[in-house]
Amino acid sequence: MIFSKSPFFRFTLFFVLGIVAYHFLGDAVLIKWGVLLLAFIAYVFLSIKNTLRHQLLLSSLAFLLLFGLGTWR
Repeated sequence: MIFSKSPFFRFTLFFVLGIVAYHFLGDAVLIKWGVLLLAFIAYVFLSIKNTLRHQLLLSSLAFLLLFGLGTWR
């Protein structure tokens, strides 16, 4: 499966991984709200710039946000 052709699957995968990680590991994987807020602000700021140089960082931040929101779910 090519991930670039199915972004919904990729995003869902990280959200579900966050839910499963919290289920098995508990509070050890909870990401603090401040870190999630900072990651969100950085994501929005880098999205506005949207250069090829920031694509790896943008995708990493998106996956961190989805994983973190999954743990808080």
